[in-house]
Amino acid sequence: MSALGPKDSSRQLIAQLEAKGIRTSTCIFRKSPTPSSYIIKSNASGSRTIISVSTIEDISRDEFIRKFEMASLTKTLAFESDGKAPFKWIHFEGRNVTQAGDVVFFSKLFAERRGYSHPADFLRSVRPRCKPQAVLYCTWGSRGATCLQPNDEELHTPAPLVSQVMDSIGAGDTFIAGIMFMQMRGMPYLSSLKFACELASCKVAQEGFDGLAVAMANKKVWDTQSLPLPPSRISSMIRKYSDSDVVRPRDEANELDRDEEGQTINERLSSLSFSSSKPLL
Repeated sequence: MSALGPKDSSRQLIAQLEAKGIRTSTCIFRKSPTPSSYIIKSNASGSRTIISVSTIEDISRDEFIRKFEMASLTKTLAFESDGKAPFKWIHFEGRNVTQAGDVVFFSKLFAERRGYSHPADFLRSVRPRCKPQAVLYCTWGSRGATCLQPNDEELHTPAPLVSQVMDSIGAGDTFIAGIMFMQMRGMPYLSSLKFACELASCKVAQEGFDGLAVAMANKKVWDTQSLPLPPSRISSMIRKYSDSDVVRPRDEANELDRDEEGQTINERLSSLSFSSSKPLL
């Protein structure tokens, strides 16, 4: 679900997403232009400069609820009414932590900006502000990723060696996708962590995202065909921390306060549980 520009000007984008198997029926169209980002990459150092442009109005709470209800109605009209919500995992992006989160993601950039030099130290510092049983993840670039389990035990997985970094754009999103893929199948946290790090490493070793499944299969480390199918239950992920927090500093004292709007959504959609997260690698 995303707020896009007018239908006519968004047609090509929609077609590209649908061609990749990404459903766009929950997108909302605005009169303002579709948000865009320009990425300038240095061939010498590999560093990136990302310039984002957006004047579009964000999706409101009521719009989200209406789209969710419409998806439920569509499922009913398609004779798939089984009393279950239409989505297995809902992922939001924002900047405030709620205490209703099931899965929370943070990045090295976000942690370092708050004075932390180790992912586990950072995760323990934010644990009291998250849901008691939330699973917390923090990626740390070439040093891998750390998970703080609900029982407060730490797990860490180093990043697999990559002979040449080709394209790191979207590595964090790839990591998130790996965690979702494994956790929706009920896999252990350590297995999820290892799989997501491996997947993100495959991503940075190639341009773009096409062929990632083949790249993982060629490693012959994971037999994804033998993994169980996702259970018919709802998980949710609110993506809470974006790199724009680094560009536009906020009040540190209030930055991690409870997100009242997110709480209201949770109250009105009692079948959903919410979590919080951020772009990762």
